This record gives sequence, C-alpha cells and structure tokens, in this order.
Amino acid sequence: RFILAAYNSGIGHIQDGMALAEKYGRNKYIWKNNVEHFVILKSNEEYFTDPVCKNGYFRGIETLQLRT
Repeated sequence: RFILAAYNSGIGHIQDGMALAEKYGRNKYIWKNNVEHFVILKSNEEYFTDPVCKNGYFRGIETLQLRT
C-alpha cells in the first residue's frame, strides 16, 4: 500500500504522513489507520504546516480514492 500511495502522490507526502504518525503516537510503518489517517489530514492547515511536514499541502483523500 505504501508503494502504490507513493506512486500516486509522491514519496514526500507519504514521508510526511509517516512523520505525523510518529509524532502523534501512531505506528509509522503501518498504513491502515496510521499513516493513511495523516495523509488524509494533510489537507488541513494544522497538519500541513506542522514542522515535521516538509512537502506542504496535499489532498490525501485523492490518493485513497485512486488506490481503492
């Protein structure tokens, strides 16, 4: 799932999701309900402006729609 998500969105946004997951106490190596959750939240200013995010705004819901 990580590979397909990175293909669709770019590795940087997935790395941001992993960094956010780690920051908020989730497992950064598990996609479902962990990194996936934060990739979706990258469209909210509170998350895409977080210092751990290096790649800015992203409409993460589109990545999920493409892979399902």
